[in-house]
Amino acid sequence: MDDTEQKVRDSWAGLRPAERDVASGLREAAAQPEKGARGAFNFTPELHLIDGRIVRNIDDAILFLREHEVRPGVDRRDEVMHMLERAETREEVHAAALHFIAWLEELGILG
Repeated sequence: MDDTEQKVRDSWAGLRPAERDVASGLREAAAQPEKGARGAFNFTPELHLIDGRIVRNIDDAILFLREHEVRPGVDRRDEVMHMLERAETREEVHAAALHFIAWLEELGILG
């Protein structure tokens, strides 16, 4: 194992499982640069929601956010949706995906 691979493994040690999943999706996005960071990102493993829906990628996440009922003052739906829609770089996609997962967890939607 070279130094770079060891650094990656060490940096993953402190991450929660959902954060590691986002990092795995970023690796896939990096392997497919022609699709763009947002288009190539996949949640690995997929996010299973309590209503039975499965969120596989950023487009699925945006669709779910658009369909979710707005509850003024209760959640950050619009903020998270705009982050996902505007993400262009791998770093922005990563940050937006983590915010989406945190939002799901806050509302108890993540299965």
